[in-house]
Amino acid sequence: MEMTVYDGDGQFLTGSFMDYALPRASDSLPLRIPAGRTNRAIGLTEMMVTNAARFGTEKALEPLRRVNAAGTHLLSLINEVLRSRQARTQSRAC
Repeated sequence: MEMTVYDGDGQFLTGSFMDYALPRASDSLPLRIPAGRTNRAIGLTEMMVTNAARFGTEKALEPLRRVNAAGTHLLSLINEVLRSRQARTQSRAC
């Protein structure tokens, strides 16, 4: 039977390779969200709403406004998550 021993910080002192390969719950994994694409989608829908007559999108104004509102909301959620991660990282550094 294999014995597993941890140090005071929760790191394995003994164990198999897979034990070391698994992240701990306290490890911060990178957040990869295409915020740039969200910004471009918001900009494109704003342009299509503003210039609806020019682009021939008058019939699609309401769906375009909903897409724009959803994109703006998504971007605010992304920014909120990033701000909370930054605050958490700064509090750990102190």
